[in-house]
Amino acid sequence: MMYCWRITKYDPAYRDHKGNFEKEEWTSFSDIGKVFGGSQFAISDYLSIESKYISAVTILMKCMNASSLEISNVEKFENSIVQNQYVARNMVEMFTTIKNGDNIDVTNIPDLCKLILRDHLWGKLSTSSMFVHFGYDYYMYIGLQKECQLGLNEIRESGLFVEAFTSPYLI
Repeated sequence: MMYCWRITKYDPAYRDHKGNFEKEEWTSFSDIGKVFGGSQFAISDYLSIESKYISAVTILMKCMNASSLEISNVEKFENSIVQNQYVARNMVEMFTTIKNGDNIDVTNIPDLCKLILRDHLWGKLSTSSMFVHFGYDYYMYIGLQKECQLGLNEIRESGLFVEAFTSPYLI
């Protein structure tokens, strides 16, 4: 049995009775510079949230004693990824070389998560004890073989929302 959660920046208080999020918010790295709720969405705001998502993954990996995650269903969204102030050389190398079946060490998970969250690539991450799936519009789904309440509480305290929810990518 897997315990499954949707972990996001989206406050469930803004969901309608069908579960649709009704507040206008940024949903992608490409939204940087756009205006939401009267304020311009800045790179610093993006990086703050991104780091919370990455931290959530590594917190739960630690809880499950997972030293790496295997990637499958790899999809690359750009023929070329260029190094810039937000894409380090090691991220470009990872993008170029990553393939189905690669085991990504916990030390490289932050770069992999950045590539996925910034819409450069996609893939399902898993071990025998957990999975991590990223969805459209900055949704993240995590399944674990045990509840890891301390880790989930740490994620909640960071400002992310943790809801019991089965990943739509389990197929």
